[in-house]
Amino acid sequence: MSSALLSKFNELPKILLLLLSEFYIVNLLILSTYFWVRLVYRDEKINMTAITYDYLWHNVKDTTKADFQTWEMQFFGAIAFTAAWRIYRACTSAASACFTALGYTQLFVGVMSFLVNEALCLQYAIAFGLVFLLIEQPCYKAEDEVEVFTPVLIQEKVRSAASPGVAYLVFLHTKWSISSMHAYTIFSELSRQYTSERITFAKLDLSVWPNWSKKLGVDISPQSWQLPTIILYENGLELKRLPKRSGKELRRDTIVKAFELDMRLATSKQARVSKLE
Repeated sequence: MSSALLSKFNELPKILLLLLSEFYIVNLLILSTYFWVRLVYRDEKINMTAITYDYLWHNVKDTTKADFQTWEMQFFGAIAFTAAWRIYRACTSAASACFTALGYTQLFVGVMSFLVNEALCLQYAIAFGLVFLLIEQPCYKAEDEVEVFTPVLIQEKVRSAASPGVAYLVFLHTKWSISSMHAYTIFSELSRQYTSERITFAKLDLSVWPNWSKKLGVDISPQSWQLPTIILYENGLELKRLPKRSGKELRRDTIVKAFELDMRLATSKQARVSKLE
């Protein structure tokens, strides 16, 4: 079994702890009330025509109302497919996958409740909103090799090239960016695996230093796809940054390949062996 696969298995208990956090438990308790909604409204007629095969191809003018269970089956299939595709294409970590799955489940419950009772849908929206605002989403906590940078350290260590031959991989983030929190799971893991004499992992919180976001060319608005941004510096110059177009570029394999982390680690090991000889 490869070391990469072993590391994934070793992280499973920590991921489980995230899912057992207050944020997810409270959300799941709210979602569990849907079983009561289903029990009460399962025979309810919906004032909309269900998009069935027969409706599309043989009976387009039919306006027969579909019952709750017909709508539930169709919408569940659509939501499940969309969520699975979104997780596969865009989620960069297990934490982001769990958050995405939770969001689509909330959407499913919200829409189904809206079809039978608008007031019930509003109650769900308020409940989910309060949980999001009042309960902190669990963040990935593990030992890492990431240095905390300030603008002064960026100037002294990175841009002044005080350590020739040493590259700096800097993680730019904000406190309000959920994507930053999810992507940091990967960055933290990579720091433990690839930190060496030739490459240093660091992070800079742009919500603390907002003026530096413009200097570094990063949009820190809540809807920005540039959060987080990872920049590679070497010899005082910026060599490369991710993402270029969208946040889905911040997958583990993409980061390793884009910044040549395997090659840099191998070079560092060779240099260490040469010194010993």
